[in-house]
Amino acid sequence: LQEKYPQALADFQRLVALAPNDSLGHKSCGDVYLIQKNYDQALQSFQRARELDPQDPQVWHALGQVYEALGKSEQALECYSQVITLEPKSPTGYTARGYIYLVLRRYEQALLDYDKAVELAPDLPDGYWGRGQVYEGQVSYQSSIAEYDKIIKLAPENALGYLARGQMYLNLEQYDQARQDLDQAIALEPTEPLAYSYRGILLENQGDYQGALNDYDNVVRLLPDQPQGYFNRGSALIEFKAYDRAVASLDHALKLNPQDPQTWATKADALRLWGCEVNVSEKLSEALIAVEEALKLASENAVAHAVRGSIVAALARYNEAVAALDEAIRIDPRYGFAYWQKGKALYHLGDAKLALETFDKLGELGTEFMSQAVVGQALALRQLNLVSEATRILQKSEEGVPHEANSYLDRAYYFDEIEAIDDAVAYCREAIKLNGRLAAAHNLLAWIQAEKLGTNLEEATTEAEQAVKLESNPRDRGNNLDTLGWVWYKRGDLEKARYYLHQAVELAEPDLLIRTHLEIVERQLIANTL
Repeated sequence: LQEKYPQALADFQRLVALAPNDSLGHKSCGDVYLIQKNYDQALQSFQRARELDPQDPQVWHALGQVYEALGKSEQALECYSQVITLEPKSPTGYTARGYIYLVLRRYEQALLDYDKAVELAPDLPDGYWGRGQVYEGQVSYQSSIAEYDKIIKLAPENALGYLARGQMYLNLEQYDQARQDLDQAIALEPTEPLAYSYRGILLENQGDYQGALNDYDNVVRLLPDQPQGYFNRGSALIEFKAYDRAVASLDHALKLNPQDPQTWATKADALRLWGCEVNVSEKLSEALIAVEEALKLASENAVAHAVRGSIVAALARYNEAVAALDEAIRIDPRYGFAYWQKGKALYHLGDAKLALETFDKLGELGTEFMSQAVVGQALALRQLNLVSEATRILQKSEEGVPHEANSYLDRAYYFDEIEAIDDAVAYCREAIKLNGRLAAAHNLLAWIQAEKLGTNLEEATTEAEQAVKLESNPRDRGNNLDTLGWVWYKRGDLEKARYYLHQAVELAEPDLLIRTHLEIVERQLIANTL
């Protein structure tokens, strides 16, 4: 169709030349300009058409659309109000004006207009959609769902109702209902990018990163010139530890919208994780550059300050880290990640008293932070030479809680993160004692022994083999195979290391750390032949 617009425009311009005082030619030219997004020319054409026929509601409506596209909301409101004056029995003006009120967050006025649209046209979905959007803006999601139910009843073959209702269920974390609606929206309209985007978010929230990544790839395919798909894909790739590919996707998003602080902060975090996990120090320098860009654009962005604090902590600049994390906490006093990172930085500085206070505050944020808080509190107390108190707080935290292997494993991870290796090993062993079939506990114990301690490599081999044997999830099995391959690398058997790492890459691709391990082994094998 695009190639036909120039010819159509030429025809309408000839009509204007033949009848310059007839509004039809000017209105027709304006329609083409509006489709082409040539808003200045469209505005001139519709203004001339209005001068010639001020009683034509279609001209007023078109003028409203142009003003809306130009961001001139008040002028658009005036035009749509005139449409209502000229056609008080038509819902068109009410839905158009209601949408402007909605965008301006003037919800009461928007609701009045959408109510009128429903009254005038109860068999059309537009008014119900508008009311659903108003209720969404007012965070009344159940009311929104009731409106979208009506759309689905009126138009069961229209994807819009399922898409909108699925988004509400997603907001309410009712994932089963959200999945059903979003699946149906995609089945009805497989080229609707929003449906893939919301389903990707849903899958990411459920930990299905491969499914999320597939959906974000579809968003990028359908909207290659929009940044959101690239951003979402980059975020999902971080969960895969595919940091190089995450940064590439986020760079594409920034190319399309370099003014988005969230994308800069997410890129910085991907680079931080890349630098820390693969031990590439220059990536931390790149991360600092990215996070500074985020802070230039949004100085009150708590995430950016927290990421900056984490980056400089990784560079052992702990005082600077504490200052950045204090800023994050000032902006968002319930930001658990910032308290955890600050507590770790203070612990590494040797300021155990302040570290203890920080971990105490972390624990006050909610039960989801309790394991981290208890680990931090115990380590800070030990640093204060209050060993018996540290033991007591660990024991007290377990009172009334079932002795579950996963809770011990969680603490093992946190001890490992803060480099309290002996504690991490002890908690791994306790988790295995409680559940000998917990593959992740065997895997973490093997990894710590091989990578952090470099001792007990025979036991590490046995633990890694057990982790591989017990794990049924393909991706997690790939991670365990990586550990097994790395243990054999540490033992000096490069052929066995390569054998297991090849399998790991196939199962856990695109994990950057696993790919890096395989590259290290293969380089060593080549070097040994020279």
